[in-house]
Amino acid sequence: MRAAKKPLLRIGLPVLSVAPARAKAPTPAERERLKRMAYGPKNEHRLRMRAQVVLHAARGRSNARIARETGLHLDTVRTWRNRFAALGLTAALLTEPGTMAVRV
Repeated sequence: MRAAKKPLLRIGLPVLSVAPARAKAPTPAERERLKRMAYGPKNEHRLRMRAQVVLHAARGRSNARIARETGLHLDTVRTWRNRFAALGLTAALLTEPGTMAVRV
């Protein structure tokens, strides 16, 4: 008997399985705060982008689609989506500039 071969893409590379995106639905209060962060004209650009990633994710969009629509790198989308799912709104999105320390 022959050993089963792994499926290949047309270019001859093995197909990699992709872990599902982490999902956490924001509460109504968090959603309102995210909307203000995402679309407020006086907010920092990076804060707006983080909030938009979480709002897109709450709508059930894939990481790839979010990256395409926001112009961010796929890894950046994964990072902020996972942080929000693990830590919640305040700890995930409100960090000190240039560090990963949480703003208190």
